[in-house]
Amino acid sequence: MLKKFFLRFFLVFISIVVSLIIVEYSLKKYLSLKAIKEFENFKKVHKNLIDEAPYPDNSPIGELSYFWDPYIGFRFKPDQKTLNRTIDNYGFHNDKVYSKEKPENIIRIMLLGGSVAEGRADSETITHYLENNFKKIKKNIEVINCGITGMMST
Repeated sequence: MLKKFFLRFFLVFISIVVSLIIVEYSLKKYLSLKAIKEFENFKKVHKNLIDEAPYPDNSPIGELSYFWDPYIGFRFKPDQKTLNRTIDNYGFHNDKVYSKEKPENIIRIMLLGGSVAEGRADSETITHYLENNFKKIKKNIEVINCGITGMMST
């Protein structure tokens, strides 16, 4: 009798869990498709905002421009400079240009993340501090900043 009760309870519990998973997946799919359609409509109506929208920098002079990237959302346009920020040829916040081909005698570290990883001024980024500390101990290491404001690190 007790076995039957637990078996029924277990089956009901599993049925509820599976049903909730199906409902959650369906809602996520529906809502993401709806959001994509809404953004496509927004892009049609406000094309000038998407292509050339300024991204205000906290520097006394200058603004940075960004563009829509279908894979990651908004990101900086390459090759920009304000008073205290430099955007490299790949659209990341680096104060120098790194070649695609890595020299043999150099170790490269890429920092990924959101606005904290990206940093504010060139001299205040995590990558700047790391690279300077590696230079102090005579290590040939490049630290490349690939942080993008708005990206979630979790």
